[in-house]
Amino acid sequence: MVWCNARLVAVNFYKSVGFKIIGELFDIEAIGPHYYMYKEI
Repeated sequence: MVWCNARLVAVNFYKSVGFKIIGELFDIEAIGPHYYMYKEI
């Protein structure tokens, strides 16, 4: 499995290559909103 902290504006890109959202939207200070995303390999 691989995972990432995906910026809100990048979520659709990650979904297009097979990643799935896990958990709730969260904020990284001075960067902005993110989702944890993962993909099984």
